[in-house]
Amino acid sequence: MLEDPSTPTFLSLTATEWHAFGFGLKEGLWFWKRTPFAWDEIKKMEQVPDTEKPLSPELIAALKEKYHYYIIGFALPEDCTLLGCVGYLVMTNGAGIVKVGMSVFGSSG
Repeated sequence: MLEDPSTPTFLSLTATEWHAFGFGLKEGLWFWKRTPFAWDEIKKMEQVPDTEKPLSPELIAALKEKYHYYIIGFALPEDCTLLGCVGYLVMTNGAGIVKVGMSVFGSSG
């Protein structure tokens, strides 16, 4: 479903999208807790009484509505780290990587 054009945004994201993305990013930075909330867990949290909920009702609603933003935010630190490592490897060992790649793919060099 498309957003109403009159919805206020910041950098093209609504408040609900930022809420889900920000929580996912915060969770993703905790490298010792690399297990995101499953969709079913979030749906179950809605059924729990307000006094026993692990998250605020607003956050639960944002995660349920914009779960894909949560997952993107959760994966972002890991993706950036991987990209940085690959970039470092290419910058420091580029010639060796090309040589190994050429021998793996059958080209002589």
